Amino acid sequence: MGVNLQAIDPPFLRELVDAFAIIAEEYTGESQQLVRNMASDFFLEETIAADDPVRLAELEALRDADDLHYRELNAAVDDVAPSEPFAEESAYLNEQPTAWQRLRSWPRSRL
Repeated sequence: MGVNLQAIDPPFLRELVDAFAIIAEEYTGESQQLVRNMASDFFLEETIAADDPVRLAELEALRDADDLHYRELNAAVDDVAPSEPFAEESAYLNEQPTAWQRLRSWPRSRL
């Protein structure tokens, strides 16, 4: 958004933030989450609360909690062993020569 958010009327910003939650219901899965997070991703709540240090602190705490949750989820995913089909694909890819190995095996006359 190439707009100075501080120049936008706070009541309008509030309506915009609330609209993302309503619009998100029209989508499913990852798209729904993407639309729902737009207000947060553009820091619209923080813009509305610019003159309220208590609310800003609450929003910062919520962001920190979300970041911690995201890191915990990523750590849990990293601990899961790859599924059998992925393991087979990975083994196949590891057996294939890299581009550098293929290039080194070409006759010098072709380089």
